[in-house]
Amino acid sequence: MKKIATILALTVLVLATGCKKLPEFTQGSSGGSSTGGTLYYHLNGDPEIGTDYISISGKYGSKGKISDMWLLVSEKADMPAGSTFYSGITMNYQEFSVTLTGLEPGTNYFWCINYLEDENSYMTDPEEFMTLEGLPYSELVLGRWKTADGGHYEVYNSDGTGKMWNPADDVQEEDADTFEWSIDGSKLTQIIHIQSGQSDIPQYCNIITLNETTFVYNNDGWKSVYSLIRETGIDFSINPNTPEYQELNDVGGWVYLTGGQDGIIVYRLSLDEFMAYDRMPIITNVLCPDNRLLVDIPYIVDECNSQQYNILNGYNLNGVGSHVYWYQTEYDGTMLRIYN
Repeated sequence: MKKIATILALTVLVLATGCKKLPEFTQGSSGGSSTGGTLYYHLNGDPEIGTDYISISGKYGSKGKISDMWLLVSEKADMPAGSTFYSGITMNYQEFSVTLTGLEPGTNYFWCINYLEDENSYMTDPEEFMTLEGLPYSELVLGRWKTADGGHYEVYNSDGTGKMWNPADDVQEEDADTFEWSIDGSKLTQIIHIQSGQSDIPQYCNIITLNETTFVYNNDGWKSVYSLIRETGIDFSINPNTPEYQELNDVGGWVYLTGGQDGIIVYRLSLDEFMAYDRMPIITNVLCPDNRLLVDIPYIVDECNSQQYNILNGYNLNGVGSHVYWYQTEYDGTMLRIYN
């Protein structure tokens, strides 16, 4: 069986009084029950399958007292005794949201929920799924990454070297700390060489999300989460005074454009000033894989994560993160240049 690495494991305590069987639970593709135990569950739609992960969410209930629950994944349908299972679970009483990463791209697996009820072990019927085809992490990670606000950068080279720096702390690329990196499954190791001459610092990390545009990982020791987007160069010009961009002809107008990480929002701040923002959310949420920032004057909104940003400057009004990622603009009275 291929090695599968995991990122989350959390024991869930269920109230001593137990819970009633939830009446909306039904057998079939959207729900099911266990063999022997009294667990019933209902999924919020089909599982989300990526190149290296599976995500499920929903509700559960039981007539007994549940003390531990796991999401199990195996390449064998019968989940035989002695085979290695892997848990990656975040559950709350009667609700759960699970993301298990580190699976092999293009591989057939089976998943089920294993749990302890009244000190007896049970599992739900295994369900089959196949991960999508994709590049291995060691190839996807190559290139330049940054936080959405441009305050932190990381570069990964094909020879196993890299560098990181923090413009937010007035540290530029020429003064970057270098590091060696390696990836084993979903485990990322960085050996960081500090410019100040301190001893090398090893970081042992878990990859949460890594694809063509997004890189999210946490640090085992510091429990910090790094959410990065791939740096891609853009440089193009439009004439905002033409019928093609009629919405931009007047102050306060806006349009969606293609380009950037996930599309671009252009807003006319005044006769001579424009703002340009990327539509990629700065908060990664696996439950909303197609999430994009939207304009709802006077805000830019992230509906999936319930965040609002001021369209005049991109700053967050009510939640996590400082501001959305913006691009530089230059306007000569006729042509508007958008670039980074």
